Amino acid sequence: MKTPRSTFDRILIGAIVALVASGAATVAFAGWYRHGADIFMTYASTGLSWCF
Repeated sequence: MKTPRSTFDRILIGAIVALVASGAATVAFAGWYRHGADIFMTYASTGLSWCF
């Protein structure tokens, strides 16, 4: 029989997941901020800019 995890373990896992997710979102936003115009122009030249 499995015992349920303690509340602290659940909070710790949730905090780690939230930290990793916010770090990934920050890196993605920074990349888009820095290279957004180049990305858009590449899509525009290939005809894929309609999705923006």
